Amino acid sequence: MSLYMENLEPHSTNNMKRTFDPPKKTSIMCETCLNLNYSFERGSKRLPYMNNGDVNLRHIEDFTKSAETCHICDFILQAISHFNLASIESTTVLIGMKQNKDVTLFFPASYDTIQIYTPIGHPPAWEGIVTGRKLSSRPDSQTAPTSAYIPTRLIDVGEPDDAQVRLVETGPLLQDRYIAVSYCWGTLGIFKTQTWNYEDMKSGIQIITIPQTIQDAIRVTRGLKIRYLWVDALCIIQDSASDWEIESSMMGSVYHNAHLTIAAATSESVTEGFLHQPHLAAENKAPFLTEWTTPEGERTILGARMIPALTSHTPSLDDETPPLWFRGWTLQESNLSRRVVTYHRDELWWSCVGKSVCECGTLDRFHGERTAFSFWSFYSIKDPQKAYLDWYQLIGEYTQRQLTVTTDRLPAISGIASVVQEITKSEYIAGLWSDNLLSDLAWQSAIIATVEDASTVFPLEEYRAPSFSWASIEHKVSYTRSLRWVSTRSCTVLSAGAKVIGQNPFGQVHSAHVTLRGRMLETSLEVGTNRLGNRDAYMLAHRRLLPGVDTALESFEAINEDGLSEWSVRRSSAQSLNRQLVSGTPVFLFYIGCWRGVRVQLKENDHRTIHAYLLLGKSPTNMSKYERIGIVEYEFAMEVEDGDISESLQGLEDFSEAVITIV
Repeated sequence: MSLYMENLEPHSTNNMKRTFDPPKKTSIMCETCLNLNYSFERGSKRLPYMNNGDVNLRHIEDFTKSAETCHICDFILQAISHFNLASIESTTVLIGMKQNKDVTLFFPASYDTIQIYTPIGHPPAWEGIVTGRKLSSRPDSQTAPTSAYIPTRLIDVGEPDDAQVRLVETGPLLQDRYIAVSYCWGTLGIFKTQTWNYEDMKSGIQIITIPQTIQDAIRVTRGLKIRYLWVDALCIIQDSASDWEIESSMMGSVYHNAHLTIAAATSESVTEGFLHQPHLAAENKAPFLTEWTTPEGERTILGARMIPALTSHTPSLDDETPPLWFRGWTLQESNLSRRVVTYHRDELWWSCVGKSVCECGTLDRFHGERTAFSFWSFYSIKDPQKAYLDWYQLIGEYTQRQLTVTTDRLPAISGIASVVQEITKSEYIAGLWSDNLLSDLAWQSAIIATVEDASTVFPLEEYRAPSFSWASIEHKVSYTRSLRWVSTRSCTVLSAGAKVIGQNPFGQVHSAHVTLRGRMLETSLEVGTNRLGNRDAYMLAHRRLLPGVDTALESFEAINEDGLSEWSVRRSSAQSLNRQLVSGTPVFLFYIGCWRGVRVQLKENDHRTIHAYLLLGKSPTNMSKYERIGIVEYEFAMEVEDGDISESLQGLEDFSEAVITIV
């Protein structure tokens, strides 16, 4: 496998078909293939296609009829035959064309995609057609300048033929480029630096004893003529709590200042490697190539090749997702890097501050739309509000990922948190931001619609974060509605803060609190039948609202500050012997603000809005304080004055003023 992005096939023309001599430049358009050029007027069978492009529906027989008079249709027909894509079940072909002149043919029956292109080194068959590309490794990006930052330790990869590498302590005198690697450790015991072998690692490490993924990273580093490599398992003393805490807090800087980050996306374990896994091009039939004549009369090559499906470039976490994207730590590793080369299942991908591209050209077609590995750098953000919104999106992605050590929930994104703080100047409180706190409190857990759904979702056994933080639960959370958050003067933050365990201000927390002044209602939580009448669901006595609970819940009894026995509701531990919610147990609704609705206005200055309430129970460890157990939404119409939500008490008539502390 090449270390760089090469064109996917050699320049050999042994499999060339007959030469096509299309007409000179003309305004005449073939109604079937549309000349595979977006600049022509599109036909009547046009379908909407992403941004700045079209999808046009055709059938194989359309190309058969048109091939007698159109060279491009003849080429398409031969390409279909070459790849055996003619299907009895479906003859549908979708021609995708973008303003950047990228052209693809999609076959719904087989879910295959063909790209029309000119191999690199040949004149373009027509203006703007995709060409095979080779990306330079030179550090010439003005938006990602070389940095003088050097990590505490690096791996000296030595010369290309050296049989060993060694761990070096950098010190102030070592100022050189280095490469970082992002990979999956796997479940097996990993080769790592520890206190007992630290001096041996500095003396030298036989490459043959190193796991394959790290061996491959060494090979790439040497191939790029760079001397140093950073690997977390080797450059952090793994059995030293103090060293791990200090070095892990610097990982944001490590990846951001690396000359390049290698992302070994396809390997589930460090033992698998990434350089010898076959790509899609190795499995598919060779590209269809033919001699062609450009509109200017130059001889060139026109090709058609199979490329990875569009879905492999779009956000999702499913069975086809590369293992690296399931790992929690790797999200900040990619987001903070200046340049990333990803060894993907089907091809190589390249991302930098300036652009994200892949060998097949699909990433080019998105033009900034969110893709599975689009470069999303917080370092390019200047506006605090933009930083908060991107933080929400990141949390949604991050909480889908897995962590081997559950207490890493906050440390694993501490590097990004430090960058967001540089932008916002806001205090960090266990995953939330003091200057945006009310909106930050309105996170939502994965949909738990019934008691049965909640029965398998439990809080952590050990303390990791306060109940008001998304980091306190184990499953996916969302800030989707917060993109339309509207603050209100009915709720104010009096104080908030967190105490961290060690030296990393963005790492593990020992305790945290938020004190709010606002409007609160005591009600009760019941178990009743859901609206479909077929399953048990949590339900509030107030307006029969259905709350979104964070985890399984249970009733408990404790002694309050007055020395009296009091019942309340808490998150239910998997180890709990009780794990039963008694209908009618008291809970509390605390109003924190609202989301602007998207429905049509009922009348002038009227908007559909959604009230947000924290669902709270008393804290089992201190009954004078509260803990979050869920969130509640209530939709209604309210007036908007000069763009601001009015202070109408609609929906809050039964609520009373209160000052509370949530832990």
